Amino acid sequence: MGFLKDLLLKQRYPAILLVAGVVLIFVGNYTFSGKLTEPQVQRDRPRYLMIALGVICVLGSATLFVLDEDFVAYRRGCKISNTKTGFEARFRDSDLVVDFGLLQDLYQPSDRGSVAILPANEFFDERCFSDEHTAAGSFVAKYFPTQAMELRNLVHRELKGNLHQSISFEPDITKQSYGVGTCVYLGQPLAQAVRIIFAAVASDRLPYGLRTDLSTIFKAVEEIKCKLAGERLTTVFVPLLGAGKGGVPKV
Repeated sequence: MGFLKDLLLKQRYPAILLVAGVVLIFVGNYTFSGKLTEPQVQRDRPRYLMIALGVICVLGSATLFVLDEDFVAYRRGCKISNTKTGFEARFRDSDLVVDFGLLQDLYQPSDRGSVAILPANEFFDERCFSDEHTAAGSFVAKYFPTQAMELRNLVHRELKGNLHQSISFEPDITKQSYGVGTCVYLGQPLAQAVRIIFAAVASDRLPYGLRTDLSTIFKAVEEIKCKLAGERLTTVFVPLLGAGKGGVPKV
């Protein structure tokens, strides 16, 4: 029933055409008489114009329903299947895989067309690289165990040409904000055979601290897509964005 409900909600125009067609065909063959509280339905001489319009509506409804891309994909076998670490689905030429585990363990650096997305804040500061309780920090700890600060410096060198804003936290502390949604691609940094994209998906301002919202995630994803296209990458490993310390507020 859940699939049928979702299908009807998505296919509202074919459903409207189908109902209109059935009504027209019925009205073209029957008439109503009597009181409203006690209506009587009687067979009448066919009204061919109404019947023809009804048939056209039914055929149009069936055509729109069959030509729906998602439904065609479903009929062709676009179904969710289980894997060893989660589940996957294929749509057109893309595979969507959901794995349960740690990003640094699931990432496959041997695939030269793959890249790992590492969430960061708008400042790309040292906490993004050294906090092992975050997806980025734990990834850096595995692949750059003694080079976290060198990696941070490399990221900031890549950001030199970007617009930024100076944010003061205390009288003697100022940080450069590159804005949420900013992404930095690093291909095999510091002689490590990995490809990573640091994505600023969280703001970090007083008094709120780390904070993420859906519009920020959408903005970062669009930037990630541009990086993937520019570097000709085909596989992307993305942690669950907005589920960490800068989590998305409840609606």
